[in-house]
Amino acid sequence: MKDTRIQRISSEVKKVISQIIANDLKNPHISEMTSITEVRVSKDLMYADIYVSIFGSEKKKQETMEALEYSKGYLRNLLGKKLKLRLTPEPRFHLDQSIEIGVRMSQLINETIQADKEKGKNE
Repeated sequence: MKDTRIQRISSEVKKVISQIIANDLKNPHISEMTSITEVRVSKDLMYADIYVSIFGSEKKKQETMEALEYSKGYLRNLLGKKLKLRLTPEPRFHLDQSIEIGVRMSQLINETIQADKEKGKNE
């Protein structure tokens, strides 16, 4: 299957899953600060690796991931209805911490710049 078709399907799965999580799932354990950062659909359309970014404590992240795993069947069912593909990919959720790592790196850079400025004033 062509890579461009897989990319389009991945993009559409990302959009639909985001809408489902925001509007259709009524699970109180899913954080309101949950966003889908990336979706990679396998070439055979059997699996959709969904990368999720969750803002909050480690406990809230764990609860959200467990709730998403619990809701897999329901999500796949709604995904199949909305996408109208012959095969509906099975969702596999992965926690994406790249945003948090980027924020932490930015903080460290700012702290280093500030320390250098203070060191320059003292000399």
